[in-house]
Amino acid sequence: MAVDQSPAALPPATDTYLAVLGEKAVAFERLVHSADPGTPVVTCGSWTLCDLGAHLGQVVPLRGSRVPSIAVDDFTRAVRTWGTTRPGRQRSPAGRDAGRITPVAPWPRGPQAASVDHTPEARMPPVLVTGAAGRVGAVGRTVVEGLRRRGLKVRALVRRDDDRAEALRATGAEVVVGDLTSSRDVAEALDGCGRVYFGMAVSEQYLPAAVTTAVAARAYGGLEAFVNMSQLTVSEMDLTSTSESHQQRQQWLVEQLLGWSGLPVVQVRPTVFLENPLFQVGFSSILRDDTIRLPFGQAKTSPIAAHDVAAAVEEILADPARHVGRVYELTGPRSESIAAMAAEISAALGRTVGYTNVPLEQWLDHDLRALGLPEHVFQHTSTMARLHAANRYDRQADGMEQIMGRPAAGVADYVRRNPELFTR
Repeated sequence: MAVDQSPAALPPATDTYLAVLGEKAVAFERLVHSADPGTPVVTCGSWTLCDLGAHLGQVVPLRGSRVPSIAVDDFTRAVRTWGTTRPGRQRSPAGRDAGRITPVAPWPRGPQAASVDHTPEARMPPVLVTGAAGRVGAVGRTVVEGLRRRGLKVRALVRRDDDRAEALRATGAEVVVGDLTSSRDVAEALDGCGRVYFGMAVSEQYLPAAVTTAVAARAYGGLEAFVNMSQLTVSEMDLTSTSESHQQRQQWLVEQLLGWSGLPVVQVRPTVFLENPLFQVGFSSILRDDTIRLPFGQAKTSPIAAHDVAAAVEEILADPARHVGRVYELTGPRSESIAAMAAEISAALGRTVGYTNVPLEQWLDHDLRALGLPEHVFQHTSTMARLHAANRYDRQADGMEQIMGRPAAGVADYVRRNPELFTR
């Protein structure tokens, strides 16, 4: 005979039991957040609090009962912290909750219970990396790979569950799919993390995404570091600046917001990347006729490779304490004209590469426009070209030395790392 176990059919005495359970849930949440996850649970064989959390994660969803919902939320949040570090785990199917971890642990029975990694790295909460599947330079992806090589747990936030997301999973990172302009998505991605890297491709949605992430991080309140990817041009901007791009204006505003936020912020301001469309276009003619076509005249620049920027971000995230509150400006090892850059490339390739100074408007209309960039990205890139021509990128900074103890690699190293871009 079937027994009705719905909340309405429960005997009155159950109300008292559920009320007590609710109180215990809140108390448990406080306990586990103040305890070492490696603390042994003497009544559970060889298990620790981490193992217990993984098991309880299967029992927590009590939404159909009469336990107060806030108690269930507290209880769920508590066990999730330990449960997600359990070695035995599986991923949910792709979709909105793709990458969410479902604990899969039997009740422990003595010494055969699974062992747990007790290293300091394993005990640390995950590092959230946004823009992890980005394209230009792939800084986010490279940061994920570097942190995973260090044994750190990483949660990678991506916009779409595609081949790039699968490549991130292959590193051992937890991958979550979400929209940086969605408060719910960002709050869920932040939950349980201890450090954040905020990076995002050039986009009209950059400002709302950054604001949403900052507000969610402030509400969350559990971060050791919030590493923001900005850019060097903002150091020359103020409230009334008008010569910069819409993207640069957004990034300046975000720096102001983060400065007021009270978050443990680290600002990273790289100059133009060697992987930027500016140099993508300018270097493309080397394969055709051994010339660099750019509209910079005699102006100087100090571009930096994305892998160096990623290495700096990785180093900060791995040990953020000494970096919080700092602003790091990252450039290549020297500021030089395009003619001098052509000489470096010639030496690396073993053949002569020249420089053709193209009139700015001609280069924008013919060379850059051919890439078919979205209008916001085109406006930003064309503004960078104008600022280069005005010698605004003649900058050299020591941020790489401060973080890494070494300068950034030069253009010749970039050529050697990317021979397919320069060799017929």
